Amino acid sequence: MSRLLLLGLLILPIAAGTSAAAMGKGTSVLAIQLTEGDGDFVTYEGGLGEISHRRHSDMGVQGQYFYMWNDDYTVTVGAGIGFARETDNPGVNGLVGQPSVREFFRSWQFRVGSDRVGKLNDRFHVHAGPGFQVWGGNSELQRGTTVLKSATSLRLALDGRIGVMLNWGESFGMAGQVGHYWGYASAKDAGAEAKFTPSGANAAMGVFFSF
Repeated sequence: MSRLLLLGLLILPIAAGTSAAAMGKGTSVLAIQLTEGDGDFVTYEGGLGEISHRRHSDMGVQGQYFYMWNDDYTVTVGAGIGFARETDNPGVNGLVGQPSVREFFRSWQFRVGSDRVGKLNDRFHVHAGPGFQVWGGNSELQRGTTVLKSATSLRLALDGRIGVMLNWGESFGMAGQVGHYWGYASAKDAGAEAKFTPSGANAAMGVFFSF
């Protein structure tokens, strides 16, 4: 629902009057966006002899470059970094002196794809299409003097997304998108190995500059 609301907020200002250059063959667009999605991490081996898939929120920032090789299609390349943190404090039923647990999540991602562009007018464009994404992420847990680090999980995924670009001026504006991925991921730690087939959602929102 929040992702649909994001697109709705972009669509509402269409009626506002601004002039903008039309996007067409040869146009380049650079977008800088805040991102959110699903991170596919693995648990800590910690001497247990095994690891498994775990999911956590994955927020970050990314840059995307769009090149319109004709009036209707783009080639798109993007990359970004992600991060998240969690703090769990013991309650009244905790042990005396029980420390808080802090976790830090870090990730990176790279995507290449192609979009079909639909033009409602010179100021408002809709784009949608498939892509291929490579994602990697790991986490670190701190509990008192104990520190555990997870293996890095690597995810290869096909994804699809739909987005909008709304010009605020001649060559800049707001860009947002929502998408979904289907992938394969794996990680190894001290001989233990996890393989899994995750799927999840993602979204991004930010500004763009066309030239």
